[in-house]
Amino acid sequence: MKNRIIRRLAILAILCVMVTLVAVPSAYAASYSKVYGRTQDKIRVRESASTNATIIDNIIKDACVYVTTSKTVGSSTFVQIKYRNADGDVTTGWVCQADGSNTYVKILSADQAQKSFGVKGGDLPSRKVGTFTAAERKASASTSSSTYIKLNSSGSAVKTLQTKLKKLGYYTAEETGNAGPKTVTAIKKFQEANGLTPDGVAGPTTLAKIDAAYDKLGSSSSSSSSTSNGLRLNSSGAAVRDLQDNLTALGYYWATISGNFGEKTETAVKRFQEENGLTPDGVAGKKTLDAIAEAVAAKGVSSSTASDNTSILKLNSKSARVGQMQSDLKELGYYTGSVTNNFGTKTEDAVKKFQAAKGLTADGVAGPKTLEAIDKAIGRGSSTSTSTGSTLKYGATGDKVKDLQRDLTTIGFYYGDITGHYGSLTEQAVKKFQKSRGITQDGIAGTKTLNAIASAAAGAGSSALGGSNSAGTSLRKGDTNNTKIGDMQTRLKKLGFYYGDITNNFGDLTEKAVKKFQDYYGLTVDGVAGTDTLNKLYSLTGGSSSASTPGSGSSVSLDKSYGRIVKDNVYLRAKASTSASAKASLSEGTPVRISEKFTTTDNIVWYKISVKVSSYTYTGYVRSDMMETLTPEQFNAAFGGSDHNYGDREILGMLLVTHDKVRLRYEPSTDANIVGEANKGDAFYYVDYDDGWYQTQSGYWINSAYARKMTASEEKEYAGSVTDDVSTTYRNGSTGSGVREIQDMLATLGYYDGKISGNYGNLTEEAVRLFQRDNGLGADGVAGPKTIAAIRDAYTGSFTGGSAVGYHKVIYNLSWTKTVDGKNTGKAIIKNLFSSSKGVATLKDIDSGLSFSVKLQSAGNHADVEPVSASDTATMCRIYGVGSAGSIPYNRRAMVLTIGAEQFVCSVYGEAHGADTVSGNNYEGQFCIHFLDSTNHTTGNGSVRPEVNHQAIIKDAVETLKKKEVDGVKITVKDTYP
Repeated sequence: MKNRIIRRLAILAILCVMVTLVAVPSAYAASYSKVYGRTQDKIRVRESASTNATIIDNIIKDACVYVTTSKTVGSSTFVQIKYRNADGDVTTGWVCQADGSNTYVKILSADQAQKSFGVKGGDLPSRKVGTFTAAERKASASTSSSTYIKLNSSGSAVKTLQTKLKKLGYYTAEETGNAGPKTVTAIKKFQEANGLTPDGVAGPTTLAKIDAAYDKLGSSSSSSSSTSNGLRLNSSGAAVRDLQDNLTALGYYWATISGNFGEKTETAVKRFQEENGLTPDGVAGKKTLDAIAEAVAAKGVSSSTASDNTSILKLNSKSARVGQMQSDLKELGYYTGSVTNNFGTKTEDAVKKFQAAKGLTADGVAGPKTLEAIDKAIGRGSSTSTSTGSTLKYGATGDKVKDLQRDLTTIGFYYGDITGHYGSLTEQAVKKFQKSRGITQDGIAGTKTLNAIASAAAGAGSSALGGSNSAGTSLRKGDTNNTKIGDMQTRLKKLGFYYGDITNNFGDLTEKAVKKFQDYYGLTVDGVAGTDTLNKLYSLTGGSSSASTPGSGSSVSLDKSYGRIVKDNVYLRAKASTSASAKASLSEGTPVRISEKFTTTDNIVWYKISVKVSSYTYTGYVRSDMMETLTPEQFNAAFGGSDHNYGDREILGMLLVTHDKVRLRYEPSTDANIVGEANKGDAFYYVDYDDGWYQTQSGYWINSAYARKMTASEEKEYAGSVTDDVSTTYRNGSTGSGVREIQDMLATLGYYDGKISGNYGNLTEEAVRLFQRDNGLGADGVAGPKTIAAIRDAYTGSFTGGSAVGYHKVIYNLSWTKTVDGKNTGKAIIKNLFSSSKGVATLKDIDSGLSFSVKLQSAGNHADVEPVSASDTATMCRIYGVGSAGSIPYNRRAMVLTIGAEQFVCSVYGEAHGADTVSGNNYEGQFCIHFLDSTNHTTGNGSVRPEVNHQAIIKDAVETLKKKEVDGVKITVKDTYP
């Protein structure tokens, strides 16, 4: 009996084990707790461990999550996780980790989590990875049919969706109000086209994007303006874009080619009318448009207003917009002809090929949908500036143009100022470069040209003799058979950003990996592995990304790292060769920094140097017989301890070239060598004037007979047009100073906590969307004019600056050089007050009312100061409307200086230059404060003169202050003290 019982128990135990084995369908089903994971694709977060549970959020691919517990359901493993949602909060939910065939969350070891995300102990990175906002999460938890539209849904919401998708070109069937297979297919097509998970279910995110696209379609279809009554303020559309294009070609318009008729366009029209004997009313009627077209034709540029003022381009159309399309199609590989601005049969065939490739009706007519598809393919938003896409051309503005100009300067093809305006000088430089590389000489910087320029600039920065930088040269998509790429792939793979094979070829997978790496470490997300990206990568994985020294060069020791030019009119060369292009002309006595020394094959010794000409630092090569080396002690004794201070040239104003083919020379003489030519409408900063010649910021000379000084309003307009004007629309993918301003304002308002980068990415888009929802705007995440205006209104109302400073009843306008109290000059009085206040005072900007603290550095021809702290620099940036100190323009601003109990009228020059003595203030250098009768720095011939622009600002400031009141009494401005 006992034995039977034992046998039965044994059999029962075996059966239990078998049942257990059957209950576990896969040996791979696992239990996870307190480990990190990386999402392998975009995944859904649910309320519970079930595929039928309510979806509460989405998590992007390659995101860090922390697993708290797990549950096996059938063949699937669900894990409960912590992650950061779109609001930045740590949130909990359930996701499917694996379903037996696919893995959606890769479980990481502690070491992998630390290396990939820098996390441990359950902490999460600060990066937001959830894509639903609070409102969308709330909506997704609802079970109402209006929240999710899927197969077999019905009702008015479905019919509305079908109507919108039909207008957008995704749905072609009848609008029935019943979601059948055709509706689901249309939803999937829209999701695929807009970067969403193509599941055919229209949830909160999909519906929001459909609404935004539909609203945009509605606004664009009604925005074009007829020219029958003239183009005027607030007109918009293709005709306005063409008008701006033509005015740019004629040198009257400098801002973004936006298609929106704003104040800058009106000013340009008025100026054209004034100079051409027309009524200066700022309205571009038929008479004005005909005159503009005639002037453009005389200049040799096809008129944009001549025959095509609609948003449809077709056979026989003639306009600059046709030329833009030809250029774009050429870059995309569909058009092989010349850019003629004429829509011929070759252009029609190219349009048909493009349409067929993109699933559009191949009729050869470029309507809104085709043009938008071309913009998308080229990487340019349909309503952005020409400078925001991958193609830069005549008339473009912004930071990308500045980068292009700097690169062309580095390799010796550009000799203008770094203005951010793509004018004839930039166009000439691009053509010269294209000719040198065998690229079609159209003067348009497309992808191929930009890549070649960037590669050449990187090479020029690392080798005097044309050698390449072993790791510092930029690597980008399209590069092949390069071991440096393989090394980069290996390092990216080690950090968990790259999952492909080591191929030595830079393709899509490599570009995505580089972008992920850049995004994670706060770098510019462009997919190009430049110096910053490679340095960061090498710092994390070991080794060095610094350039190797070319074979015939040798490093210069520290005691010979400084120098001084010993002859006049010494050319700074792009390479160590007398036949290389000259980048600048240096005068005798100019201080330089030496980084390397080279001996060429013909036994000539060259130095690679850095030298500052006005506010721009040039790097290039000078023969050893043109300069002498100095020890740090000798340098400090000669130049006051700063290699930035001596030789700085303060910008005195701006020049507008008034004729075509104006020669720029190395010296102020018609006998001097010619560096190049400028044309009507080109603009330069100038730093000196000598007997009928202006010296530009870059060191070259223009005869005053062919250029004039801009007025204060023209200078202000020009400086403002580098940053995109208010009519510009910003969206995901936009870049530039306008984006930085939006990020800065939203950060102050509490909506944005990312890096003030100038790159409009997912974080910026979400911050804009949240602001829009809170302020009753269409929550599409796109910052258009209405949204920007609302952000600025909210920002102005919420931010009052640093330490608030009020006006005194008496403010002094003291002469800097004359006796004002019977014994002291204004300079002596202000220096004494600074001394008694420990060198610190406060500046109050009269226009904005913002104030910040400054520290006195020196007081000579005028005062030089620095912001006291990083917050003071931030206030300066807000005053100038920029995102960082490096973007503060040279514009003068009227301010009031408060020292102790006294206040003084002054004019401030905000651009950083010269010596830098205050650390940690995010401002690299000093800036100038001018007072009545103060002068600029000593010029090359030893003379000084009052800075007329500052004096004009001070004069206006005095009149403005006299109209203000303190306690009901108008302010008194005195020129004597006390």
